[in-house]
Amino acid sequence: MNRKSKRRSWVAQADALEIESLAKRRLADEYDAAQERGEVRSANERTASNAEAVGVAELGISHKEIHEARQLRDAEAADPGVVRRMLE
Repeated sequence: MNRKSKRRSWVAQADALEIESLAKRRLADEYDAAQERGEVRSANERTASNAEAVGVAELGISHKEIHEARQLRDAEAADPGVVRRMLE
């Protein structure tokens, strides 16, 4: 692989990682909004006051994934562009 092809490959990977970070930030926003609406139980809630509220396991994600998504969202909010700068 020549130098130009490697560079294009790295740029494509960085773009893909940036898209993934956008998706994770959106996940954090949507999950928090669903919690506020009572559609998703919080980690501390064993039983939901709303019988239709679901937990993270029922959504197919983990508490760790939500935590990491929130950290990424909060880091970007505190320092806009931090993800892109890190990728570059």
